[in-house]
Amino acid sequence: MDSLEKKYEYFESRIKLAEEGSGPNRIRKQHDAGKKTARERVAELLDPGSFNEFDKLVVHRSTCLLYTSPSPRDRTRSRMPSSA
Repeated sequence: MDSLEKKYEYFESRIKLAEEGSGPNRIRKQHDAGKKTARERVAELLDPGSFNEFDKLVVHRSTCLLYTSPSPRDRTRSRMPSSA
């Protein structure tokens, strides 16, 4: 039973860490800007106890970014040849 309790405590600590999101500093910065976190916005929209978040503990593991080229807005010069 002892190992089951340890596993449960570990699971609960992971859930708490996931619910903290990006950390207290970023949450404070978001609140200072007059914004709420996504979880806070969802909590306001739905009835208490009516929402169950799935995949709360999923961690992004991809090392390949789909959009590696810069946005056209980021370019300082056009790649199009000049018509002159």
